[in-house]
Amino acid sequence: MRTYWIRLVVSYRWYAAGLLLVAGFAAWFGLAVVDQIRVVTDSIIAYQQGKPVSPTQPIVAFFFYKLGHPGMYFLNRLLDIRYKPRLLSQLVRDAYTQTVGHSLHWFESQLSGDVASKVADFQDGCMTILTAGFLALASVSAVGLSVVFLWRIHPVPAITLGVFILIYMPVLALLMAHQLKLQPIQCDGDGVFSDAHLSISATQLAVLL
Repeated sequence: MRTYWIRLVVSYRWYAAGLLLVAGFAAWFGLAVVDQIRVVTDSIIAYQQGKPVSPTQPIVAFFFYKLGHPGMYFLNRLLDIRYKPRLLSQLVRDAYTQTVGHSLHWFESQLSGDVASKVADFQDGCMTILTAGFLALASVSAVGLSVVFLWRIHPVPAITLGVFILIYMPVLALLMAHQLKLQPIQCDGDGVFSDAHLSISATQLAVLL
C-alpha cells in the first residue's frame, strides 16, 4: 500500500507540490494579517504623535495580506477542479482492477456487500485523506510559523509553543494510528450491513414476483 501511495504522489507531483505551496502561503498570509494589524496600529499611533511615519504603506500591506489568505484557498479550489476528478477516476479504476484480479474462490468466500463497501470506503477514505491532509498541513504550517513570529517578540512563549508541539504531535500520531486500526472493523461492519440489506431486498423482490 505504501508503494501505491508513493506511485500516486509521483504521478500527481504537480498537484502535491501545488497543495504544499498553497498550504504554506495560506498559513503565512493568515499570520501576516494578525501581525500587520499590530504594525498598522503602531504606525497610526506614531503618526498621531507627530512622528514622521505614514500609515498608508502598512494599511496597503494589510489589505494585500487580507486578500491573499482567501486567495490561497481559491487556488486550492482551482487545483482540486483540475486534478481531483482525474485522481478520483484513477482510484476507482485501481480499486476495481484490484478487485476483479482476485480468483473466483476469493469471490465465493466474500460477501458481496462487504466487497462493495470496501471499494467505496477506499474511494471515500482517499478523498478524505486529501482534504483533511491539506487542512492539517495548513494548520501545522501556521503553528510552525507562529513559533517564528513569537520568537521575534519574545523567546519564552515561542519555546513554550514549541514544547507543546513536541508533546502534541506524538499523541496525535498515536490516536491516528489507533483510528486506522479500527477502520477495518468499521469497514467489515458496513459490509455485513450492506450484504444483509441486499439479501432482504432480494427476498422481498422474490416474494413479490
